[in-house]
Parts: sequence; C-alpha cells; structure tokens
Amino acid sequence: MRNRVERKSSAWSRASAKWRTPSTAPARRPTATALGATGAADATGVDLAGLLLELTDGVGFDVVIEASGAPHAPSAAIAGARRGGRVLLVGLHGAPREIDLTKTILREIDLFTTVAHVCDSDIPAALELLAESDVAAVTAGPRISLDALVEDGLRPLAERRALGKVLVSPRG
Repeated sequence: MRNRVERKSSAWSRASAKWRTPSTAPARRPTATALGATGAADATGVDLAGLLLELTDGVGFDVVIEASGAPHAPSAAIAGARRGGRVLLVGLHGAPREIDLTKTILREIDLFTTVAHVCDSDIPAALELLAESDVAAVTAGPRISLDALVEDGLRPLAERRALGKVLVSPRG
C-alpha cells in the first residue's frame, strides 16, 4: 500500500521516516500503516517492553511515543527506548503509575510529556499536515449527532473501544 501521507510536508518531515506501532486493537493497525508505519505489531497478550526490543533487535527505538494510557505502557515505553533515547508520554492515565527512575537515569532516557496544545506552534503545524495529507480521512472515526454524544461518543472513549476520532455534529 502506498504511503498516503505526503512526506514533503515540513510538519511530517520533522518525524522519523521509519517507525513501527504495537497495538492490541487489530482495527487500528491498518490506520498506522496508512499513516506511514513500516510495520504494525500485535501487542495482544505479550510483554510490551519485550516486543519493543524485539522489533529493534534488542537495541530499542530512538523515540517511543506512549499514547495509549494503558497501565503498563509508560514503563514499557522507557524499556523500549534505546540508551540515550527519548520517550514522549501522551496517553492520559486514571491512576498513578510506577516508573523505575534509576534505570531511566542510568540509561540516559529523555522523558517528555505533552497534551499537544502549545497553540502558537502546534496549531500551524497541525493545519499544515491536515492540508497536505489525508491524515484526517485516515484517522476519522464515527460521525455522531450531539444527542448521541454520551452513548456513541464518550462511553466508547472511556471504555477504550472507540476507533478513530469521534466526530460530533451539533446539528444532528
């Protein structure tokens, strides 16, 4: 399948040209490859840290982005980064998580967090990516009315079964 995201975009070119994604949701893996992932691994029932290392022949990734919010994911992301690598924590968690800071420090892992809302810089880059690619079409999920927001929008998000971005129309 041809990579649908135009790599010419300056917003996209800041990202790595080669990346992989582990996922426990089979329906999400095609989205990852459509957005340029060079592989999408099934992380169902496996040790995530071990899988990340296996995907890199034991070296670890230069950058690991943890966006799931799964309880084990922050520690696995850190373990799956190479020595001197970077980990970006984006997934929101419903409870505190334990992280081995000594290992993180000794391996010189740079740890970052964000909610991606630094409007002066993030919004222009996001708009550029949306304008120059079909990322919106690839990541769009169900379109629902405002009346269906709780049952068809918020509940699937809270239960981690929503696929794609839930688009809500105020007009029904």
